[in-house]
Amino acid sequence: MKLIILRHAESVKNTYKQFSSDKNNEMLTDIGLVQVERVASAIYDYVTRTDSKVRNVYCAESMRAISTAQIIADKLKAEIVPYSGLLSVTTDAQIKGKSEEEIKKVNPQFIHELELYRAGIFNAYNYTTVADQIKSGKYEQQIAQVLEDIMENKNEDLKIIIMHHSSLTASIIRFARIGHGYPIDFYGNIVADLGKIYVVELNKDTCNILHANKSPEILNLL
Repeated sequence: MKLIILRHAESVKNTYKQFSSDKNNEMLTDIGLVQVERVASAIYDYVTRTDSKVRNVYCAESMRAISTAQIIADKLKAEIVPYSGLLSVTTDAQIKGKSEEEIKKVNPQFIHELELYRAGIFNAYNYTTVADQIKSGKYEQQIAQVLEDIMENKNEDLKIIIMHHSSLTASIIRFARIGHGYPIDFYGNIVADLGKIYVVELNKDTCNILHANKSPEILNLL
């Protein structure tokens, strides 16, 4: 079984450079629509060429994720299945929906830790603020449960999952721990550019991340 995992396409939230969302109802931008059409076409070509079975497109329960999923699902004549469990990690009111510049004025320590995290040298388990779900492992458990639920559908040999950056991070780290020796006591930055995809292959209790944060045309090589 293969998984194609991607972050939602560009939304209004991304143009505002907000950290997290306070409503989860941001629409896709014109650039986002172009991004998802490109992804949808590449997936459609792959599914047609390989005769892969796709019944559903799974996604986080937000407008930007659902809109991304709907375009792909329409191309494949599939159904969308939203999950609230794939939403971003919850943040407090001091941070939610605000830009990084705004947050820096009230919580510079968090921004410093965020910068180190993005540079790949900070363990998210060590955040001093707003990351209780991460530090306790509860968010990872939540994502793992959703992934297990998605895997329960045996009538598909290709799963397409649209996530937010934080849920994609938790998912890829989980697969990297299973298949690539990622350390159990570290939770690092996973790059997830808008319009790029991850491809994961699952075989029984093992997995292999075939492609990471690649343009969707990478599917032509599979």
